[in-house]
Amino acid sequence: MSLLTKIKHFFIPETTDFFADLTRQCITVTKLVEEIPTAITERAHSGVSAHFNNLLDVYVTQRKQYLQILNKAFVTPVDKEAISRVYVHLHWIVLSVEHLLVEIESYSIQEINNFKKVSFYMNCAMKSLTSAIKHLNKNESEHVLYEIAKVIEADDNLIKVYANTLSGLFKQEQIEPILEQREVLAQLKEISKRIHICSNQIEDIVYKLN
Repeated sequence: MSLLTKIKHFFIPETTDFFADLTRQCITVTKLVEEIPTAITERAHSGVSAHFNNLLDVYVTQRKQYLQILNKAFVTPVDKEAISRVYVHLHWIVLSVEHLLVEIESYSIQEINNFKKVSFYMNCAMKSLTSAIKHLNKNESEHVLYEIAKVIEADDNLIKVYANTLSGLFKQEQIEPILEQREVLAQLKEISKRIHICSNQIEDIVYKLN
């Protein structure tokens, strides 16, 4: 048994799999993003989104547990900061989703222009992000980079939808709906940007592993 193996065996419980923890956390975040359409409808009508709140509780519990494990570890696959930054970026995705729902509730918005297209690309990006982390756990770098490219492509497509939607909105005469829709669309774009940034951090880990 090599010295490094002995050190890992001593400091890291055999059940600890940092990339598996990241995968589980990312799956929960994906579910939160997928829940946005339902949460929007519920927030606009009653201000309450029970299933979203339950998922949020699961996310918070997972995050606390996984970060505690990471903090106590002496040896990790890559530096702890690289792994913790993925958790930070995932957290920003969740915060951006929460900010979106606050705006939806405040403006009493029941419909978002071109939301189906935007939602489609966000979901595609999150699924690719999750897949990238799964492949990271298997040290399949080519597959990781392929999924990251899909995240970037989804973000690019979402930006195009965002720009085209705003272009159409600006042709309307009423100012208030334009401003409200613009704010909400900007927050959706922010979610997509955070997913993109998180994928960049995964890419960074790939190169550190290789």
